[in-house]
Amino acid sequence: MISIAIKAGDFALVQEDRLEDWYIGQVIKCIGGAREPKDCTLIQVANIDNGLVKIISSDYVKGIINSKKN
Repeated sequence: MISIAIKAGDFALVQEDRLEDWYIGQVIKCIGGAREPKDCTLIQVANIDNGLVKIISSDYVKGIINSKKN
């Protein structure tokens, strides 16, 4: 698992399966792992096309489209 610098408010390119189409999701919340609580291992995203909210693995994030500056 690769640690990514993603935070709430960011827009990310998500592809959950190699055969599935990708979508853009807005990050609602980052959930840390058991070993490294500061590393974002699970991400709650809202699909911007249909509004579906999911919790996904950070492995499914292929890139950050637009990052919220903090």
